[in-house]
Amino acid sequence: MVKKSLAEIHDWAMEFLKRAELGTEQIAALDAMGYFNKPASLRHHLARAGGLMEHSLNVTNWMVNLKDSFGCCMRPRSPYLIGMLHDICKCACYEWNESAQAFEWKEPQYMGHGSASVIMIATELGIILDPNEAMAIQWHMGAFGLDKAALARYDAALKEYPSDILLTHTADMMASKVTEGGGHENMQQMQDGAPQREENGRLSTTRAHWGEEPRITEER
Repeated sequence: MVKKSLAEIHDWAMEFLKRAELGTEQIAALDAMGYFNKPASLRHHLARAGGLMEHSLNVTNWMVNLKDSFGCCMRPRSPYLIGMLHDICKCACYEWNESAQAFEWKEPQYMGHGSASVIMIATELGIILDPNEAMAIQWHMGAFGLDKAALARYDAALKEYPSDILLTHTADMMASKVTEGGGHENMQQMQDGAPQREENGRLSTTRAHWGEEPRITEER
């Protein structure tokens, strides 16, 4: 496997955001909320600066490669939009503590991991999701941690949007447990799904400040 630098991962993520039909202002909004620099977690997969972007990229890659096997009839943008933004809520959950030189947990304003992402996509980016996209993001965690009432809602959504929800959940699990399970070197596990770079028309935005990977102070 060829190890990618964080700058190269950033460029690859920009290609996927382009395919998700995000405009320059929406990408700038992602940059402002720390999307390109926040970790994917504080204790588990990709718990480092840039981890959220990398995880989103990995999930998208799995979705693109698996969607036909799940029989999904998606809009061309959907696997890219769902994959790249399913965890956008984490931008509001992790804050950089300058004095500690580490990311720390911030209690989210919204309830529910998937619900928070759906809300932020609408309020922060102004993107109108179709029902398939919204349900895929809403329930991308599957039945994990659901109480009885939430499980009933999950079952109802699964009956109406089975392929979209199961594809997204499977892609999320494959990314976090397979692609990212072996560390940074496994980032290219699904490299065949990466888009080819275009000579012209690539979107540009302020590049994230990578620097040294911060240490983690709180176990979450």
